[in-house]
Amino acid sequence: MKQTKIIFMILTLMLVVLTIQSTLALVSNNKTMNVEANIVVAQSCIDEMILKNIAITRANESFMTGTQLYSVKRSLEKKGLSVDYASVNEFLLEVCTIRDNALKAGDELSVFVDSYNEASKTADLSAFNETYQKILASFSGERFEETIILIEQGYEEMSEIEAQQTAMNVFYSEQARTLKKFVVDNWKIILIIVIVVSIVLTLSWRAIRRA
Repeated sequence: MKQTKIIFMILTLMLVVLTIQSTLALVSNNKTMNVEANIVVAQSCIDEMILKNIAITRANESFMTGTQLYSVKRSLEKKGLSVDYASVNEFLLEVCTIRDNALKAGDELSVFVDSYNEASKTADLSAFNETYQKILASFSGERFEETIILIEQGYEEMSEIEAQQTAMNVFYSEQARTLKKFVVDNWKIILIIVIVVSIVLTLSWRAIRRA
């Protein structure tokens, strides 16, 4: 009877151990599958950037760091050590975050360039050139988050320049219109003044020559 109980306890203990081992293996396998799925997604994000001719240096660095770190942790896990894949997933997820920002910045930059070219037809944007070049450089330098911010600021600066030039054009136009109206309304008086001044100058010149 005692032997039966002992055997039962041993079998129960073995079952518990096997269950725990199976659970741990399943959890580990799920974590590995999750990382590998993120690797596939990250690679697809890089491929999309390449397809749209967007620089991938930043995205590729995050991808390589993530995959290399995964290899190291996976090796440790196979040796029976407990590992955390959170940092690996962080690098892999960052790849697609960079992709999202790059696509948004690229779309906004395309619209902004069109707006700049259109505005330059009617306004002198030479004062805006430094800002414009800075925006282009931020995108080519893969500082996509900065590009989005600079574009928003660029619209404001460009609008201010256009508004100032429009105000000056209106001022000059108004002055020209006022002058034209004055001449039209007072052309007789102006003509008389011109004639009188001409006669005075002529007589003065003759008097000077005689002296």
